[in-house]
Amino acid sequence: MSFPTPSPPTTPVNTSSEMGSPRLGTPGQAEAGFESGVSDGDYSASSHRSPSSSSEESESSSSGHTAEDYSDDDSEGQEGYKPGGYHPVTVGEIYESKDRRYRVLKKLGWGHFSTVWEVAVVDENGSRVPRTETLALKVQKSAPHYTEAASDEVQLLQCVSRKKASSHPPSSTFHCVELSDSFFHTGPHGNHMCMVFSLHGQNLLWLIKEYDYKGIPTQFVKKLAYGILKGLKFLHDECQ
Repeated sequence: MSFPTPSPPTTPVNTSSEMGSPRLGTPGQAEAGFESGVSDGDYSASSHRSPSSSSEESESSSSGHTAEDYSDDDSEGQEGYKPGGYHPVTVGEIYESKDRRYRVLKKLGWGHFSTVWEVAVVDENGSRVPRTETLALKVQKSAPHYTEAASDEVQLLQCVSRKKASSHPPSSTFHCVELSDSFFHTGPHGNHMCMVFSLHGQNLLWLIKEYDYKGIPTQFVKKLAYGILKGLKFLHDECQ
């Protein structure tokens, strides 16, 4: 879903996703939470969650959120790089799933659950596979509750893909992003669930910043709400 922006016009908004994403539409960029059209927000070039210390994570408000959930920092910092936390991804590294190999090209963004990276599909020699688009790789934190959340997300996104494939003709109107691949990667901080998405536009925080935190015009909010509600309806009706 794309929106006009204040001058000058810029990138389309990702209305789905940490790949945040996965990523309000992963992978522009998101944590792609429900980067399935109902996202956590990691999938973005300037995501909206910051790392926290263990004390911050334990001090939740009555709504169940912590102060870290509302950061608009452009970097996740180093505090989250610890056992149970982020995996230290490096540009140029190769990540392997059962069927594919991915080379990290650059960082797209981060969220409370994960970091997100642009990757290329490569062969066994590390060469780019011809006629393949770059994708978004969402690397989840390794603590058990993050892994559990990621596993739930993968199951839902697999349902989305099955439902789309079984529709006649295959539908692109479900307002949910599709999971391209998923696998585990073991690093110094634990075992990390990784999810691969197609690349989309910017996330909601980017749009908020474009309007200088003074509020998004009503017509854009209506379009965003429509897409989110359509995605939620599909998930509740088809992927319970």
